[in-house]
Amino acid sequence: MANPFQDQFLKAGLVNKKQVGKAKIEQHKKQKELRRRKGPNPEDPAIKLAQQQEKEQIRQSNAQHNLIAREKEVAAQVKQLTESNRVKDTRGDIPFHFADANKIKKMSLRKAIIDQLSSGSLGIVKVEKKYELVPAETAIKIRDRRPEALLVLNDGQPLDPDDPYAEFPIPEDYEW
Repeated sequence: MANPFQDQFLKAGLVNKKQVGKAKIEQHKKQKELRRRKGPNPEDPAIKLAQQQEKEQIRQSNAQHNLIAREKEVAAQVKQLTESNRVKDTRGDIPFHFADANKIKKMSLRKAIIDQLSSGSLGIVKVEKKYELVPAETAIKIRDRRPEALLVLNDGQPLDPDDPYAEFPIPEDYEW
């Protein structure tokens, strides 16, 4: 037997095997009950705090995943808008300069395309490191979805209302 006291009681004749068996069963039940009670108490404030922190962490993770998914969706929309509405056959021999992230970029375009860019009927967008010419309506839709993708769109209004040269427009036939 595992318990030396039970062995001694059996040898002394104070208990019989049936009583020892009952005692073992009762002892096993008590230990099992103790193990069950030692489990987490749902009313414990530390457990409630841990559950709240876990819920908050899951919520933040879900929000981050949703943000990433939304950015991918917007990028796909911009790419699809650009590809379906881009102006084809724009190559020419006149250089057109524009700014992209504090760098001056150059495209060689035809005179008619440059006039449309100047008048605001065309815009330049950047999609996947490529520059595309799109109509103004498409450029506005792209600006609404991702403003940093739109590089050039002339609205025809002076940029600065306090511009001292606003009353002196640049002549149409002037070439730089």
